[in-house]
Amino acid sequence: MFTKNVAKGSQNVVEKTTTLNRRLYQVILVSNGIALLLAYFAFVLNDHYAYQRNLINSVAMLAEVTAKNSVGVVSFQEDEAAQKLLKTLYNHADIRHAAIVMVDGALFVEMRNRWKKRSQARILSTTNIGDGYVELSNPIRLGTKTIGHVYLLADLDGQTARLYQFTVIGLAIILLALTIALLLSRRLIKTISQPIANLVTLAENVEEHRNYSVNAKRSNIKELNTLVKSINSMLAAIRQRDRELLDNEKNLKHQINYDPLTKLPNRMMFLGRLEQAIHMAKRRKTLMAVLFVDLDQFKQINDTLGHKTGDAILQEVAQLLQTCVRDTDTVARLAGDEFTIILEGIQENRNAEFVAKQILSAFSAKVKTNDQEIVIGASIGISVYPHDAEHGETLLHHADTAMYFAKKRGRNTFKFYNPSINAEAERRNRIESDLQIAIEKNEIQLYYQPKIEMDGSTIVGFEALLRWDHPELGWISPLEFVSIAEASQLIKSLGEWVLRQACRQVLEWHNHGYTTLSVAVNVSARQFHLSDFALDVARILLEEGVSSECIELELTESLVMDLPEKVILMLHTLKNIGVKLSIDDFGTGYSSLSYLQRFPIDTLKIDRSFINEIGESRGGNAITLAIISLAHTLDLQVIAEGVETDEQLEFLRQHHCEQIQGYYISRPLPATDVLPFLSTEQSRTPSP
Repeated sequence: MFTKNVAKGSQNVVEKTTTLNRRLYQVILVSNGIALLLAYFAFVLNDHYAYQRNLINSVAMLAEVTAKNSVGVVSFQEDEAAQKLLKTLYNHADIRHAAIVMVDGALFVEMRNRWKKRSQARILSTTNIGDGYVELSNPIRLGTKTIGHVYLLADLDGQTARLYQFTVIGLAIILLALTIALLLSRRLIKTISQPIANLVTLAENVEEHRNYSVNAKRSNIKELNTLVKSINSMLAAIRQRDRELLDNEKNLKHQINYDPLTKLPNRMMFLGRLEQAIHMAKRRKTLMAVLFVDLDQFKQINDTLGHKTGDAILQEVAQLLQTCVRDTDTVARLAGDEFTIILEGIQENRNAEFVAKQILSAFSAKVKTNDQEIVIGASIGISVYPHDAEHGETLLHHADTAMYFAKKRGRNTFKFYNPSINAEAERRNRIESDLQIAIEKNEIQLYYQPKIEMDGSTIVGFEALLRWDHPELGWISPLEFVSIAEASQLIKSLGEWVLRQACRQVLEWHNHGYTTLSVAVNVSARQFHLSDFALDVARILLEEGVSSECIELELTESLVMDLPEKVILMLHTLKNIGVKLSIDDFGTGYSSLSYLQRFPIDTLKIDRSFINEIGESRGGNAITLAIISLAHTLDLQVIAEGVETDEQLEFLRQHHCEQIQGYYISRPLPATDVLPFLSTEQSRTPSP
């Protein structure tokens, strides 16, 4: 047995513990001892009452026999005969006092046999049991007449001696029985305790070494075997849990460091490897380059073909990028369609340039996914350690900045970072941050350039043109801030603002009596390819209460020829809403005549670059004439933009161009100048 201290509050409580074997021994010995003692006491008690009962019966019979034999001696008063008769009772070891008492209670004769206690012969009606003796009397009858009584007293000391003997023998038997039980219990205890001891050893081993691969041994005892099975099942469950936790830990580490879609390192892991690469380059005194790769027009692909196709393209791009670099280089996916590459151990910038050209060359091939072939372009920015920066985050930022300017130069190209582009990057960031505020506060304005009908020289509508007079940067070109809006996801809110303002403006003109006027709104490629674009157009027309016939949407030629099957579906949806559709800058792209005749468009708009060539070159005249002829063949109207001279006007009139717009008619006007222009300036429009 041993003890251990257990803290309980501010006191120390001693908790006693013992071994299982000792406890089993205690239980067996105590239970056997109690059982034997109970059996002994039951036996002794039963013997006591049996002895006492037998003694009483024996004395009673002896008294009856003596009474019968005493009739003569009492009748004739023969003292000597009576004495002899009583002496015969000496043969009975328990009789200590015998007497014959007359009817009147007088003592006739008595005899004492080694009896020192005081006792008086008397007539008793019942058997009397006293302290260590029993006494009774039996009547002496002569016929029916009682002539005396025989009095007998028996000693119970024999019972005490008998009890003492029984006690000694009983204790000896109990000790012998307990010894035999102890010897037999050793084997029984071993059968029970050994499996439990094995389980305890197993539990201690598991607790100390956290070794859950062990199993408990089976037992022949049903209950213990059930316990063993339960423990083994518990250990198996723990092993399974540990395997799952290990797998989950590996998966979690992988998720923390790798992109789940492309299986490439993510931003966190990329930055860690970038710091390692910088450290190695510093130690080896070599160059190290960061390439920032951004896919061109990827959001448009996502919006038109769906995210499932977009994800498949990202996976293809990830594999393609890895084929363009060495195994020692790192390709990572930062977010969305942005990938980064670490080129370690390069000797000069030409090494990074070579990899960038390889990537662009690989991207020039069509990517096949989901049974579709899609042309993917990329813009790449490059920064070099230690020339451009010595810290990872700064290198990444410079590569991102260079990528933006590569995209601005026309996409599908690369550009090295240089400090001069920082000012442009700061301006871009400033415009991007201020653009949302400008939209919300109506700091952006719409200017309107009139369009006239050549036959009647009447104004038929206006084209809405964006203008932004920034309070600090001054006038910002729409080409600049619209491209920033497309790149920063602001194009949706900007496009909705333009359409809503144009609707309100045309309603104002109608309220002043110019009910035939319409307004044309330019739609950017990113805005057009939004999945909910047609719903937004219908919703805004309904909310502003404008007839769809008063709104014309101008789409660039390159926009409608990009993914033409998807474009056709969108154009038909817009046409069902009721708006007019025109192709802007026609002739500058690569229109397919087979698709052109399937487009539900109303107007072709000749690009100003061709109008400027009228009268200047035979080519300019020929291209303009060809576009007019093509439009008429397809039963489309033609409008020429950028008309500035009488010669251009006359050429267009002669070849039946239906509408014109340009500085010859008017510069774009702020909304406040349109109504005065309509009422006072129509005399400036050309006459037929």
